[in-house]
Amino acid sequence: MRFKISLFTSLSTGAEFYLAETYKLIGEIFDAETAQKVERTLPQRLNWALWVAHTPMDPPQVLGFKLGYELERDKFYSWMGGVIPTARNYGIASELIFAQHEWAKKQGYRSIRTKTTNQWKNMMILNLRNGFDVVGCEDREGQTRVILEKNLA
Repeated sequence: MRFKISLFTSLSTGAEFYLAETYKLIGEIFDAETAQKVERTLPQRLNWALWVAHTPMDPPQVLGFKLGYELERDKFYSWMGGVIPTARNYGIASELIFAQHEWAKKQGYRSIRTKTTNQWKNMMILNLRNGFDVVGCEDREGQTRVILEKNLA
């Protein structure tokens, strides 16, 4: 499967289409409430960045995304990501992770943190395969979340 990855770090005109498509994809993968929350809170996040995997055709089809923001001056938070079911197992998620980590290094971040639940086992496995370590757990609204972190240095 051929795809391109584009990076957006502001609410510029070029980003509008990809942001709208990403919010739709978040609604499909997670739920409408999560999509609305992301849309509402993204502009408030410090140094946010969105990577979008999409087809090279016009208009492009969004196949997947990776979204994050600055957690601390030297720590980037990988907030969420996903790939449409028909585009899974083509390496898209791995390429999105690679793009995010390379960009974060260039921006001076020393580590990346993410959180996941047992519901998203494939994401947990992918993170572990990409150099993340389990650094803790937290209970949020009765659900245990695993905290993972990767050193970028």
